[in-house]
Amino acid sequence: MKHIIIFVTALLMLSACKNDSYESGDGQYSYLQADFVEANTSASKELVSARTDDGDMLLFSPHVFKEWASTPDSVYRSLLYYNKVNDDRTTEVYSIVQIPVVKIHKLKGTDEISTDPLFLKSAWISKNRKYLNLYFGIKTGVEDGNDNIQTLSVVYDPDVNNSNDSRNPYIKVVHKQNGVPEYYTSYGYISVPLNDFSLGTTIHLSVNTYDKGWITRDLEIK
Repeated sequence: MKHIIIFVTALLMLSACKNDSYESGDGQYSYLQADFVEANTSASKELVSARTDDGDMLLFSPHVFKEWASTPDSVYRSLLYYNKVNDDRTTEVYSIVQIPVVKIHKLKGTDEISTDPLFLKSAWISKNRKYLNLYFGIKTGVEDGNDNIQTLSVVYDPDVNNSNDSRNPYIKVVHKQNGVPEYYTSYGYISVPLNDFSLGTTIHLSVNTYDKGWITRDLEIK
């Protein structure tokens, strides 16, 4: 079973909401915007443009280099903070952070899963209907002699008979604390691609949370 490894540094992301201004007035960051995007690299591995979940195309000036965008002519799911420098599409990048993309996996008979709790702050389907986005928190910490790492994945729920029904899928967030200390909470995002689902599909998302126990969120692709 595939999963992502949760690195604390990857979770310490800026947490402004989509399309919110950074501050009021006419300061340096007065018109800063935040959007989830698909960012594009050039042949020289520079990030040169992005398309927002609303469908807007943004051109970066100047171009941006990030070590995580290491493949030329590729697309990276990202959270972008930017200023539009004029009335056209030209954009000045303030910050861009890669968002892990986690596919839904079918469990095999030999797969073992761990459903340790986490915090689910929000879950929503992007306006372009391409992703289910999760904003979550995990408890973490550093301890001498403990090099364990946490993992996170999304699977079809093995406890529901029609979990593989593409029109009515039941999915579960799988989290393994793996002995990592729980001293404080760190927050981050993941995006789950929805290319296997069509309009009218209702996704039933189950998460084991610290504060509410098992919860289910029903999200319709519309």
